[in-house]
Amino acid sequence: METCAKVKAGEKVLVVVDDEAFPVASGHFINGCGQHQWADSVLSIIKTRTGAACEPPHAVAVAMKNVDVVIYITNRHGMAHTDARKDATAAGVRTYQMIAVPEDYLLKDNVTSADIEQIKNCTEKLAQRLTAASRVRVTTPAGTDITMSLEDRQGLAIHPLWEVVGGLPDYAEAAIAPVEGTAEGKLVIDIGVLGWEYVFKEPLKCTVKSGKVVDVKGGKEDAEKYRKIIATDENASNIAELGIGTSHTIPRIYRATRRDGAMAGNVHIAVGRNNDIGGQTWSGVHHDGLINSPTVELDGDVVVRDGELV
Repeated sequence: METCAKVKAGEKVLVVVDDEAFPVASGHFINGCGQHQWADSVLSIIKTRTGAACEPPHAVAVAMKNVDVVIYITNRHGMAHTDARKDATAAGVRTYQMIAVPEDYLLKDNVTSADIEQIKNCTEKLAQRLTAASRVRVTTPAGTDITMSLEDRQGLAIHPLWEVVGGLPDYAEAAIAPVEGTAEGKLVIDIGVLGWEYVFKEPLKCTVKSGKVVDVKGGKEDAEKYRKIIATDENASNIAELGIGTSHTIPRIYRATRRDGAMAGNVHIAVGRNNDIGGQTWSGVHHDGLINSPTVELDGDVVVRDGELV
């Protein structure tokens, strides 16, 4: 509340939580912290949403535009890729989210102010390199080999101090929306899809042509689930985002939750919506596929090698 959200006395704070035990308990605590800082802080409990781009209830969406700070706590999907968050940002609201953070991790107080500054600096430098690049190639030992154009696209530095969608307590990634229609190659999702909450036993092997996933092979149930997602609407198969994790404090323990995407050197490639992160495509979905031991080249320069930041 102090270091990241920088809540001041008299500011209006909206704490939104899913109706599950840990988000609710955390929400009460965070809301109490806001009130302790003499903020006008309110707690809203909403039904847990099942889609990665599912909008909050209308009343909450309206409230989000009429406060100074929004903090969203969930075990599953965040609000980054929603119209509600986008509208709140346009209204000048500072928004933050805490997704799938284990309770014992919070209790251990793993993250210091110095860590947050280091994460911020690392993320911003990498986002600048993404902005300056024209083309990216991502390869992995499992068979991923995909290229995308980044021409005239802006890299985003997502970190705990970012007022657009700050990741609490230590979520961070450098992300960019590739130019629509330019992604080509193979995408092998061999760790999992963020938010599905389980690690794959068999990877998903996706063929990408003209910026869209056109074929999916893999474990029967997982492949069918992914096929249904990319058939949700006409833009659901769009290669929407490249994200590179930049948080050195998150331990490399895979759970296929949102936090896996923030581990330093991890890479996720998303399908679906990206008009909320600098792209031009709307979709009702946004799902991130996490790949193992990636190497990322920006205009031929390696910025990630075998899953480690260079």
